[in-house]
Amino acid sequence: MTRILMLIFALFLTTDLIAQNCKFEKNEVDKFTHKKVIITEPYMIWRDSWSGSNMTVQGYKSDSLKWIRFRYSSTSIFSIHQKSKLILLFEDGSTVDLFNIESIVADPIHAGSMTRWVAFVSYGFTDDIEKKILSKKITSIRLYTADGYIDKEVKGKDSNSFKDAINCIQN
Repeated sequence: MTRILMLIFALFLTTDLIAQNCKFEKNEVDKFTHKKVIITEPYMIWRDSWSGSNMTVQGYKSDSLKWIRFRYSSTSIFSIHQKSKLILLFEDGSTVDLFNIESIVADPIHAGSMTRWVAFVSYGFTDDIEKKILSKKITSIRLYTADGYIDKEVKGKDSNSFKDAINCIQN
C-alpha cells in the first residue's frame, strides 16, 4: 500500500514539474467560438549569435486540432511554397516529413543597418507523427524553400524543443 501511495505521489510530482515548464502566449477559451485555444511561447531550435538568424517552434491547439508554428529568420530573403516540407531527422536516422499549410514570403525586419527576413510557417501533424517526435531525439532539420533547402543541426537542449511545444498543448 505504501508503495502505491509513493508511486501516485511521484506521478503527481512529475506531472506538476512538467506542467511548470510550459509557458503560453494564449491559454483560454475563445469568446466567439467557445473553443479552447492553446499557444505556447516559442522554443528555440537553432540560433546563430553572429547574424541573429534563428529557428523557433510553438505548439498550437484549437479544440482537437494541433499543429506547430515554425519561425525562421535569415539575413537573406526567402519564400516557402504551400505544401513544402520540413523534415526532422532523428538520432536513429529515421525522419518525419511535415507539410506547411500555406505559401509564405518572408517579411523584412529592420534593426539599424541590418535587415533580417522572418517567416512563420504552420505544419499540421498526425497522432503517429506526434508519437515519433515525442519518443525520439531530433538531431537535424531541413526546411524546404522556393530556392532549395536549408539544413540546420539541432544541438543540446534545443533538440527537445519540438517535444516541449507538443507536450505543452496536450491538455
